[in-house]
Amino acid sequence: MPQFFPFEPVENLLDFNKVSDEEYTNAVTYLAYIGGVNALDAAPLYLKMCFNITESLVTGVTRLGSKKANIVSLKETRFAAACEDDMSENENINEPDKSTFATAMTKALKNIKEEYRHKKIKRAATNADLDNQPPRQRRRLLDAVYNGANVDFEEGDYGNQERGGIENVGAQWEKMDKIQATRHF
Repeated sequence: MPQFFPFEPVENLLDFNKVSDEEYTNAVTYLAYIGGVNALDAAPLYLKMCFNITESLVTGVTRLGSKKANIVSLKETRFAAACEDDMSENENINEPDKSTFATAMTKALKNIKEEYRHKKIKRAATNADLDNQPPRQRRRLLDAVYNGANVDFEEGDYGNQERGGIENVGAQWEKMDKIQATRHF
């Protein structure tokens, strides 16, 4: 993975616009390594592997951007150009036209943002559930004598005879067989 990936804050994405041609070629090679079958398959893979999704990235990047709202346009970044170069050079992917590429990148960006929001909501719900619950209590650990694991056949002590014991297991199974035999499914 090239050193500038994954992009975390929006500034890292903008810094990628200033990389050398050699680093740009390394990025295109990495994107080719990630692969994909077609543009709609490759674009989400590129974004998932090259972005560390944070709140600033979700709110600060869109496909077309907005200068008024200070939102970065993914379309105008060198990263988008690297994605397009890889898709056009990759033998496994049919070279996408501008419309197909735009659709693929838009859907991929939308899916990543949606996934981030769902994780955020799930995390908040989980934390709220934990806050509303009483503290967890430890389970009582019983001695081996009371849980049937301490069976000493030499001394004749079967441990849990007062609860049915080992010798009554067969009788319990016979009783269950009789009950099931009377049921008609």
